[in-house]
Amino acid sequence: FYYENPGVFEPSQLTEIKQISLARVICDNSDNIEHIQPDVFRLAKSNKEYLDCESPRIPRLNLRLW
Repeated sequence: FYYENPGVFEPSQLTEIKQISLARVICDNSDNIEHIQPDVFRLAKSNKEYLDCESPRIPRLNLRLW
């Protein structure tokens, strides 16, 4: 990926970027999404698999590194 090329991001920034999931992108950019399954490509077997978008299991991007 382009962002892994040397000099594009600091190592700490790259580490932060790599922890972001599609679930986080959907939570942050969709209207009225409050719960989501961590692996959005898998069909949830029950409602228990859904997490609140504020859950630490769906980490946010720490922008303090920029």
